[in-house]
Amino acid sequence: MEYGGENPMLASIKVNPGAIEFDTIEVIK
Repeated sequence: MEYGGENPMLASIKVNPGAIEFDTIEVIK
């Protein structure tokens, strides 16, 4: 996966890798 600047939520994943699952679920919704 590539985390671009399109979605600020995805950018937060870089800062907190532990939140990747939660953020991914939010993006899918």
